[in-house]
Amino acid sequence: MSGRQGGKRLGTQGAEGAAATVVESRADAAAPAGPSGTGRVALLAGLFALCWGWWSSFHDVSALSVPPFPLLAQADPASFTAGFTMRDLSCITDTAGTCIGFLAAWRFSRRRAEGAPFATAVVPVLAATSIGYYLCLFRGIMVGIFAFQFLFCVVAPFLLVTLLGLLFSLARERLLPCLAAATLGSAAVKSALFLATLPSGFGVGALAASVAVTVAACALSFLWLRNVASSNVAANRERRSEEGRRAWLLGDGLWTPLLHVALFGAVFGIIHTFPTGSGHTPELRTLCHLAGTAIACLWFAVAFRPSKGTASLVRIWHFTTKATFPVIMMGLFLMPLIMTDAYTVPEILSQVGLALYTLSLFAAFALVARHTGLSPFVICALCLFVYYAGQVVGLLGPLLLHGAMPFDSTAFTIVASGAFLLLVIAMFEIPIMTGMRTYWGLEEKTSPKGHFDDRLRRRCREIAGDHKLTKREEEILFRVLQGQRPSTIAEELVISINTTRTHIQRIYAKTGVHSESELLSLARDAAPKA
Repeated sequence: MSGRQGGKRLGTQGAEGAAATVVESRADAAAPAGPSGTGRVALLAGLFALCWGWWSSFHDVSALSVPPFPLLAQADPASFTAGFTMRDLSCITDTAGTCIGFLAAWRFSRRRAEGAPFATAVVPVLAATSIGYYLCLFRGIMVGIFAFQFLFCVVAPFLLVTLLGLLFSLARERLLPCLAAATLGSAAVKSALFLATLPSGFGVGALAASVAVTVAACALSFLWLRNVASSNVAANRERRSEEGRRAWLLGDGLWTPLLHVALFGAVFGIIHTFPTGSGHTPELRTLCHLAGTAIACLWFAVAFRPSKGTASLVRIWHFTTKATFPVIMMGLFLMPLIMTDAYTVPEILSQVGLALYTLSLFAAFALVARHTGLSPFVICALCLFVYYAGQVVGLLGPLLLHGAMPFDSTAFTIVASGAFLLLVIAMFEIPIMTGMRTYWGLEEKTSPKGHFDDRLRRRCREIAGDHKLTKREEEILFRVLQGQRPSTIAEELVISINTTRTHIQRIYAKTGVHSESELLSLARDAAPKA
C-alpha cells in the first residue's frame, strides 16, 4: 500500500522541514567543535576531497609503476593467459580490496550509527600502509606494491564512509554544491599525485610529495574525527535503536536501487578496460579524466543550483536518466576511437558520465538517509560496496574476453553490446522510483515517518489477529516496535508502568517470544494483507 493511503500527509515544504529536522538532530549529535556553519562544512568537504583523491591515486600510480607484462613470464603471446598483465592484476587488486573494505564498513556501521571512533583508530594504519606502499614503489618491489595496495584499499573505506556520512549529515541545504566541489577536488588531488610520478617514474620528488599528502590527510582526519568521536554516546545509541527498527521495514524496497547501482558499477568496470593497449600517454588519460570530471561537476552544479529549488529524489533520478545515460552511450559508441588520435572524445565523455552518476548516487542516497531517518553511514557503505562489487564483475568480463581474443573491432562490439544491455536494464527495466515511493514512503507530499507507522500498524494488526491480542495489547505492541520505553508508553496511554509491563509480558506469552529482538523478528516476518 502506498504511503499516501495511511501516512500523515504533509505539504512539500512540510516534508522538507521534517527531513531537515532529522538531519539537524543527527548533525547536532555528531558535530565537532571548531568552525561553525559554512566554514565547518567547507573544511569537511575539503578533507573528504583530499582523502578520496589520495585513495583514488593508488590505482593510477600502480598502473604507471607496474610493468605491462603478462602474469606468466613464459606465456605464449597467442595463449589465453597472455591477455592478463600485471597492470590488470593491479586493477583487480584495487577494486576487489575496495569492495571488501566497503563490505566490512557496512557491517560495522550496522552496529554503530557512526564509525568515527573506529575510523580514528585506523588512520595510523592507513598512514603506515600508504608509506610502505610508496617505499615499495620507489624500490620496485612488486609483491610489496600489491600487498600494501590491497591492504590500504581494505582499510581506507572506514575513513571514507565516515567522512562522507558526516558530510551527508552536516551539509544540509549545501549538500549538492559540497558534493560537486568535493568530487572536483578529489579529481584534482588524484591527478596531481599521478602527474608527480611521471617525470622520473617514481623518484625522490614523487615519494616526498606522496608522503606529504599522506601526512596531511591522516593528520587532518585524525584531528577532525577525534572531535566527532567525543559526541554523545547515549544519543547515538538511542538513534541506532530507532534506525534499526525502521531499517528492517524500509529495507523491503532496498533491492531495486541497489541493483541499479550494481549494474552501473559493472558498466563503469567495463568502460575502464577499454583503453587497454591503446598506446596513449598517461598524461593524456589523466587530463581527460580531470576535464571530464570538471564538466560533470559544472553541469551538476548548474542543474541543481539553489535558485531552482530544493532537490528531490525524483529530480535526482530524472537527471540521471536524462544526462548520464545518453552521455555514457555516446562514449560507448565512440570507444573504437581510442585506437586513434581522437582518443580524447570517448574518454572525456565516459568520465563525464561516471562523474555525473557518482554525484547523483551520493546525492540520492544522502536524501534517502535524510528522508527516512536511516543512518547515512550505513546507506553510504552499503551503496559503495554494491557499486564496487559491480565494478569487479565489469572488470573481469572484458579481461577474460581480451585474454581469449585479439583487442580489435570485434572485441569492442561484444563488450560495448554487453555494456549497452546493462545500461538499458538499469535505466528502463528496474522500477527504482516506484519501489522507493511505495516501500519507503518518499512521495512528494507524504511524511516517511507516517508511511513507516502505517506499515507497522498493519503488521501489528496481523500479529494481533494471529495471536489473539487485545486492542490495548495491539497498541502497546505498536509502541514497543516503535522503540518506546515502558515509561513513555505508560505516560502516553495514561496507565501505570506496572500495567504496561504486565501487558508486555502477556504479549510475549501470547506470541511465544522471550525478548524484544524476537518480537522484532516476528514483526519483520509478518506479511500484512493489502
